Amino acid sequence: MKRRVVVTGLGIVTSLSCQVDDLWERVLAGQSGIHALRIIDSTNFKVKFAGDIYDWDPSDYIDRKEHKRLDRFTQFAM
Repeated sequence: MKRRVVVTGLGIVTSLSCQVDDLWERVLAGQSGIHALRIIDSTNFKVKFAGDIYDWDPSDYIDRKEHKRLDRFTQFAM
């Protein structure tokens, strides 16, 4: 039995971009998502570079009241 799949949209959350088209352009340009840490103070850490997601704004995707209740990683999954 053949099953059909319908893709109704694409979404992505990465350290390069949170927009599919923008991410693809950056991948094709050979850009790296690794950069100096921006969302945490790395003063006390040996590691100063990572692929953190610094430009995430949950209010673009989730209502404000809801995103206050969810942790950052759950917001990414939504």
